[in-house]
Amino acid sequence: GWPCYLTPEQLEVTRDKVKFKETCRRYGVPTVQEWHSVEEVDDFPVIVKPVDRGGSIGISIATNPDELRSAYRYAMTLSVCKQVIIERFLQGQKMDVYYAIEDGEIRMLTTNDAINATANGFERVVQSAWLYPERHVRALIEKEDVHLRSMIRGMGVTNGCIFFSGFVGPDEEFSFFECGFRLEGGHQDEYVSRRGPYNFLDLFIYHALFGDVRSVERGEVDDRLKCVTVNFYAKAGTIGAISGMKEIAKIPDCTLAQVSGLVGQVCKDDRAILSKVAMASFASEDPKALKADVDECYRLFELRDANGRDMVYDRIDTGAITSWWS
Repeated sequence: GWPCYLTPEQLEVTRDKVKFKETCRRYGVPTVQEWHSVEEVDDFPVIVKPVDRGGSIGISIATNPDELRSAYRYAMTLSVCKQVIIERFLQGQKMDVYYAIEDGEIRMLTTNDAINATANGFERVVQSAWLYPERHVRALIEKEDVHLRSMIRGMGVTNGCIFFSGFVGPDEEFSFFECGFRLEGGHQDEYVSRRGPYNFLDLFIYHALFGDVRSVERGEVDDRLKCVTVNFYAKAGTIGAISGMKEIAKIPDCTLAQVSGLVGQVCKDDRAILSKVAMASFASEDPKALKADVDECYRLFELRDANGRDMVYDRIDTGAITSWWS
C-alpha cells in the first residue's frame, strides 16, 4: 500500500529499449537507427545491447559480421527477456537530459555532455567525464523539448525524475537511444541541490513516504552554476591501493567524492565497459575554477596495482573545460 511514483507500464517503456523507441516515434522524438536481426545489418560499426539491461551491461561494439555475431550472442546471454537490439554506433557528442515531474508539472532539471575516453576506439564505451549543462542546450530546447514533454505526458508520468540519453551531431540534430525513470548513476543530486530548485532525491523520498512532494524544500535556480564529474575506470589488473578521495572531498567546489572499487578487486578489459572504481564532481560558475578543481583531483587520486603501476584508464584533457560552454 505504499505510494509508488511509476506504474509497471511506465517501467517497461523506460527499461525496454525497443518499447522506448516505439514510444519515441509515436511522439516525434528522433531515435538512433536500428536493425532487427544480424542478417539485416548492412553498415558498420554497430553497437549491440540487451534490450532490458542498463548500466552498459552486455554491450559490445562490432565492426564486421563476425564481431556482430559474437556480440549478439553475448548480449543474448545477459538479456533477461532474451531480446537484443542492434543500433548504429554513433561517434557524435553523447548527451543526457533530465526532467523532474511534480503532480504532472514538467521541469527540465539538468543536461550534460559526456567526454569519452581517448583510447575507446571501436572497443569501448567508457565515459571519462560529464559536463553540465549540455553545450547545445538551446538547440535541444528549440528542437526536442516539446516532443520529450509530450512523450512524458503521453506515458502518464505525474511524479519522479526521468532522463533521456542520446547524441547530438555537428548540425545540432539530436537522436535518442534510451531513457531511465529512476535515479541515475551520475549522483548529481548535490549539484542540483546547489543549482536549485531542490535536491531531487527528496522528490523520491517524500513521494514514497507521503504520496506527494509539496513539502520538499525549494530555492532559487542558479542557471550559471556548472558542474564537471570525472569517472575513474580501471585498466586490467588487481587493485593494490586506492587513495586521495578524502582530500578531494575537502576541495570547496566538490559535490561528490565516491569510491566504489576495492583493494584486491580484479579488473578486466575484455568488454565494452570497464570496472568503475571512483568518481568526483565539482560545481562552480567559473569554468577556469572547474579546470583547477579537476587538475587537483587528478593530482590527488591514485589507483595502483600491487606493483605500484597506475591503473587509471583515462584522464580527460582538462583544458577543454575552460572553453566547453563558449
